[in-house]
Amino acid sequence: MIGLLPFFVILLVSSGIDSSKFHCVNNNDIISNDPKTNELEIGLQMTNRPLHQVITRIFFMFLKDVLGYRNVRIVPINTYDAWTTLDLVRRDNRYPNISMINLQAWMPYTFGALPENVLDAGASITLGRFGWFVPISKGTKDMLPYESLHYEIFQHVNNTYYDLYIMEDSVLNELLQISRFENILFP
Repeated sequence: MIGLLPFFVILLVSSGIDSSKFHCVNNNDIISNDPKTNELEIGLQMTNRPLHQVITRIFFMFLKDVLGYRNVRIVPINTYDAWTTLDLVRRDNRYPNISMINLQAWMPYTFGALPENVLDAGASITLGRFGWFVPISKGTKDMLPYESLHYEIFQHVNNTYYDLYIMEDSVLNELLQISRFENILFP
């Protein structure tokens, strides 16, 4: 079975078929009336690297079919350079208010200078790989860059921004009544 994996990867990448026509789950299971999932625009940057295409298409299906986001687009880019990728997020006027995710953006540990209207919101997979970028316009005025949307706020209960993401019990109980949500407690 492992010998067939490269064949399926090549078939998926080279198929050229519109991935928005495929669904991992039944559409009746993902109907969402939540304004956040219906209005938020998400762009998934994708280069022509085969592994990047596979990861991006799987994440595209996960966002649409499992989480129920409707406004998800794959944005093809022709670059292998992470700095150029960040520059594309900053300068791409076709997508001015879209939250851009790049699952293949490798950044060095000395990474420090970001374009002025892009907010680094943390690692997307492993250390050294960054790919969660949102437009500054999506943040509130009192947010400090690199702080409020960064994944590290969830690692420390005493973080200044931790309380911004705590839900009231009534809202949490209402969400738990929907089969798509499950309660994962912080250890």
